Amino acid sequence: MKYLLITFLCLPLVVSAQRIEKSFSDVEDINLTTGSGDIEVRKASGNEVTVILEHSYGDDYNPSIELRGSRLVIKDGKNKSWSGEQKFTLIVPDDLDINFTTGSGNISADGITTDFKGTTGSGDLSFSSMKGEVSVNSGSGDLEVENFDGELSLNVGSGDAEVENYKGELSINCGSGDIELDSFEGAVRINTGSGSVELDNAKLTGKSALNAGSGDIDVVLSSALEADLSINTGSGDSKLNMGGNAFTGTIVMEADKRKGKIEADFDFDKTEEIEEHDQVKIRKTAVMGNSNIKIKMSTGSGVTSAEK
Repeated sequence: MKYLLITFLCLPLVVSAQRIEKSFSDVEDINLTTGSGDIEVRKASGNEVTVILEHSYGDDYNPSIELRGSRLVIKDGKNKSWSGEQKFTLIVPDDLDINFTTGSGNISADGITTDFKGTTGSGDLSFSSMKGEVSVNSGSGDLEVENFDGELSLNVGSGDAEVENYKGELSINCGSGDIELDSFEGAVRINTGSGSVELDNAKLTGKSALNAGSGDIDVVLSSALEADLSINTGSGDSKLNMGGNAFTGTIVMEADKRKGKIEADFDFDKTEEIEEHDQVKIRKTAVMGNSNIKIKMSTGSGVTSAEK
């Protein structure tokens, strides 16, 4: 019996990357909508806006990049293959409004002053050396911020956040994820369902609140507190270190009588037992000076502690 040996040589299908580049004048705002793809924003040397699109969808892919009045509108094109990928690079002058909607992809902006708002299904976010207002809704992805001056608001289903050298107002709402802030000046509001919160070297000049459903919260101040501060966790430790800075105002600390504990390196003026919804809490209050500033700290199960 004879056997016929047949060898098939399989070569991978390679789609070469293609590049589209267009420049525009007299642009006041940008609206970008895409199903997927990374978005990078960086500062231009002049007043023109340059859009660079790199993709691997083939010759039939034709995205829409057009100026409508003073608005630059960018959209996915037809004949978009599922196997390719794309990246948008926006090179822009300061003081433009940028709005984006994307299904997935990483988003980064560096060295610009702008109002930057949008929604992404998933992808990491990175903002560095920026001024202005940023507002992002994200299904999942990590956040990294460095050298930021302005206002940033983030709503994310899951993801970690690292923020360093920040001045202004910061708001983060996170379903799950750890949040780390270092060298912060301004007002901060953080809510996380599950995860730890660390705020180090902080100068809090505006009303601030940090809340965690489960996880530890640790705050270290770099200067005297200038506004109200709230630190609360359902399950975990809540800690405040005033860094040796003088405090005048009222401190109220609460913990579950059975599962929690209150610790401080100062004396309290009043101790109470509070019954709420079949739960007994211990509440301790210390009044220091005649300032209206108030610190409120609590834990359901864990230790809430304050150190001068």
